[in-house]
Amino acid sequence: MAKKLKAAVDFNNLNATGICSVLNERYGANTAIVSAEAKGLQVEFISTGSFELDFVIGGGFPENRITEMRGKFSSFKSTITLMGMANFHAKYRDGIAVYFDLEKSYDADYSSRFGVSGSRTIIVNADSGEQAGDILPDVFSANVPVFVVVDSIAALVPTGEIEATMDSNFQGLHPRLVGRIMRTCTQAIKRNMYDKTAPSTTIVCINQYREKITTYGNPESSPGGHAKDHYYSLIVRLAVNKSDAEWSKKSIKIGRKTIERSIRVAQNVKFSITKNKVGKSQFEEGELKMHMVNSKEYKAMEFNNADVLVNWAVITGVVKLSAIEYDEVSYTSVDGLKKAVLSDADLRNALYEDILVTLRSDENWAEKEEEEEEEEETPIAPKKMLTKKAKIAKI
Repeated sequence: MAKKLKAAVDFNNLNATGICSVLNERYGANTAIVSAEAKGLQVEFISTGSFELDFVIGGGFPENRITEMRGKFSSFKSTITLMGMANFHAKYRDGIAVYFDLEKSYDADYSSRFGVSGSRTIIVNADSGEQAGDILPDVFSANVPVFVVVDSIAALVPTGEIEATMDSNFQGLHPRLVGRIMRTCTQAIKRNMYDKTAPSTTIVCINQYREKITTYGNPESSPGGHAKDHYYSLIVRLAVNKSDAEWSKKSIKIGRKTIERSIRVAQNVKFSITKNKVGKSQFEEGELKMHMVNSKEYKAMEFNNADVLVNWAVITGVVKLSAIEYDEVSYTSVDGLKKAVLSDADLRNALYEDILVTLRSDENWAEKEEEEEEEEETPIAPKKMLTKKAKIAKI
């Protein structure tokens, strides 16, 4: 029996808005929208917990998008993701976080240190990658904001690999599985992007690195194939530089003996943004600093956000370096502003929001600040903007 075809739609004498209305009525809401309406939609973000990463990206983990945190082991991928989960719970009081613990490494006590709500977090222990892919659409159908973490892409094991013997060949199974999951996720969230009444869905995929057996080119590759990279709106690469850490020696007396112990005080982590379709920055690089022990200014497992906030406030012109003034309040020095930021949460939040607004604005704040410094007779190279390092050095 021949398949019955749908009747053709008559688009005569209809403009773009009228055509979209007909398509949405026939195929469902938000199937088609006018580009002018989509242009004004603001992408919402969830903070990563690191102000440095937030400012470079444009706000943090983008909502209704897929983000990949890719890096080496012990590069704080899971820690940053847990901080994002905590900020998600703080932003949405009815929101639910779903953690696909494919590596079986989730620590509830560790996550609670960052403020993750245990009562609003679901741990999914899928038996296979296919089962995880089947659970994802069910999670997206919840009528509340959802923050999904896949830990990790490398641990998505196909059923064929589980059931086969050790000497079997699995070439291509894993990339096909990951590609199918990416298509499923994109299908589930694509219409939420343009529907303000629909709850947001944020997906963060953690991935690792593998090394190819080759003597040419970059040996680093990420599991899951190349097709998955096309579905990510944001890819953050993290790399731990083991030598670039701060250490201190602590002496302990045991009887008559004195033993010296080295303690890692802070760890620096280099990062790069290899893909960013939600912000203005492309191929940006930077460095994070995680404090490993308690100090006078920071707690253990906390980024140096106060230093970053002051630096970026001066860079973007939110705080004038000549007067060190913000919101009609003058400070004696940059260190004085930093102390105020550490002690005053309202000041910290206000500075954070003002910096993000400045970075997202269409004005070229770098050129604007360059003109102000020219008025102060500061020598600047012609037709060049001050780099971030140069401005921080001035502080």
